[in-house]
Amino acid sequence: MKHATVLLVEDDESVAFMLEKALTDAGFVVRLAADGLYGWHSFQADRPDIVVSDIRMPRMDGVELLARIKTADPEMDVVLVTGYSDVPTAIRAVELGAYRYVEKPIHQITDLIQTLNRAMEKRQLVRDRRLIDRISRDLSRQLSLSEFSDLFLEHILTAFPQIDVAIIYLYDPQKEGLVVLHARGTSQAEALNGLETDSGWSIGAQAFEQATPIRIDIGRLSSARREQIRRTSLVQPFVDFGRAHPTGGALAVPIIARESAIGSLGVFNSESLDELDDHLADLLTTLCRQVGLYLQNARLYENLRAQTDRLQAVVKSTADGIIVVDPAGNIIMTNPRCQTMLAAGTESSEKTERRLVITLRLCLEAQEEASFVFSVEHSASDEPTILEVYASRIRENGDPVGIAASLRDVTLHRRLDRKRNEILELAKHEVGTPLTAIKLLAQELLDLSVEVPEHQRAEILRQITRQAAEVDTLVSETLSYSQLKEALLTRERIRMDLSQLANELVKETTILATQSNLQFSAHIEPGLWVVGNYSTLKQVFRNLLDNARKFTPAGGTISWHVCRDGLEIQVQVADSGVGIPREELDKIFEPYYRASSAGDTSGTGLGLSIVRDVVTAHRGRVAVDSTEGEGSRFTVTLLATPGD
Repeated sequence: MKHATVLLVEDDESVAFMLEKALTDAGFVVRLAADGLYGWHSFQADRPDIVVSDIRMPRMDGVELLARIKTADPEMDVVLVTGYSDVPTAIRAVELGAYRYVEKPIHQITDLIQTLNRAMEKRQLVRDRRLIDRISRDLSRQLSLSEFSDLFLEHILTAFPQIDVAIIYLYDPQKEGLVVLHARGTSQAEALNGLETDSGWSIGAQAFEQATPIRIDIGRLSSARREQIRRTSLVQPFVDFGRAHPTGGALAVPIIARESAIGSLGVFNSESLDELDDHLADLLTTLCRQVGLYLQNARLYENLRAQTDRLQAVVKSTADGIIVVDPAGNIIMTNPRCQTMLAAGTESSEKTERRLVITLRLCLEAQEEASFVFSVEHSASDEPTILEVYASRIRENGDPVGIAASLRDVTLHRRLDRKRNEILELAKHEVGTPLTAIKLLAQELLDLSVEVPEHQRAEILRQITRQAAEVDTLVSETLSYSQLKEALLTRERIRMDLSQLANELVKETTILATQSNLQFSAHIEPGLWVVGNYSTLKQVFRNLLDNARKFTPAGGTISWHVCRDGLEIQVQVADSGVGIPREELDKIFEPYYRASSAGDTSGTGLGLSIVRDVVTAHRGRVAVDSTEGEGSRFTVTLLATPGD
């Protein structure tokens, strides 16, 4: 291998002279060291490409030198030269890491030269492989087209000092030709960025069209030919570049992706084409095949990101969540609604995103479109957020370039459906009793003979009418209950003056209490503010006041107190009515339950259920204290908020 440096460590001057001459004639650069210690100092001062060392030497033998060298540089190759009696030692040294040993006397110098060449070839192959792996690994990251091209050329110019200028040409289907994607090395080269080229001037275009490496010795072109090339290049930056590089050599290799050329890499040396040798051409060809797919992905990523930017304004304000994922599973875009949905659970948003991306990729593994349900668990609630996900693949020229998905929060709809079903089941049970009574009474009426007294017939009809009225009341109040339950889930809460709401109810309750011959008193503190829904809270307090009025005999009392207690507001409704049996206090808030002490007082048993659900939805509390025959006191507690 040309220009490889050999550190020759030999204490025999005649042998050293013979080996130095032979190795120099073979193209190696030789540095001499008279013994192992000198050899070690020389190795430390300036690392060679390979070491050739005798074994038996004064001050430090070849085995000790080998050990020190391998400790300092495990990849350094050391060839040992040994006499017949040293062969067992040499074999042990090879076991310790020596590349090979050559026996003395060295009659066949070609054997040593071949050994060194093979060692250098092996060393070069390892270096080339590591270089390609390092560059490929660095370029495999998610990069934009401009980031990729700049980093690629930076690696090329750093790894190969003999390259003065490097240019990436990329085929543009819209322009139906090659465009200089990026150029680095000189100001004239950098001026070519973004310009179209043609095969008449550019070896990059030739390499692309022929899908094979192209080399040109610029220095050997005739002046007439160079001038002709300049004249055919109508773009001034190309003319300036040609004049700035009138000599030297140029090499271009195609960039291959999926067995098709998508562009080319052009490199220039200003002094000699010999600097751009076959080894460099082979190495760049391998590298361009390795990074071709990365470059294509970068271009696809750039196009996808451009499309994403255009869509961003549209999807940013949509009520549905939107997420776009690239083929590697990286999230390219999410809109604010999606971020809110995925960040609301007990997991970190990153974990939730990863779980969603995995689910997307699994569902679309064998199909173009998919829909599924995705849940986000909550620490503050046993009920998760339920998202309906609709996903499809994104393709460009038939190739998959990503996944797009929309996320719709259906938690509310599912909750409403469940509540409706619960209410309907309860209503079905409650309506069943009066309907059965109606059917039995009607059948009894049909079974009676014509001679039945009129008053008996009239009584049966009155019972049928009463039961029908009860069914009507149950149906209408059940519908109202269902609507109120839906309102709890859908209506927005605002900052509101609870004192104003209470005073409105004082007026109507006073009139109703007077009509029922009841004494009604109220104490409402001013300036009591809460965050809530006005209509549902008003329904709560109206239900409590109506219950107090209905279950308090004439001559009794009703009182209402609304006041602040620290950070909370307490609303108390007390009466001197029939009261509630102690064993039934835990049941009265269940839908359709009526206390045994209610007697014949009309009602469906939904009022207190509404009170509990509304107060709970406002993150408040409701409590009851009652003694049968003496009266009841209901207390609602809500969190206060600052007033004006």
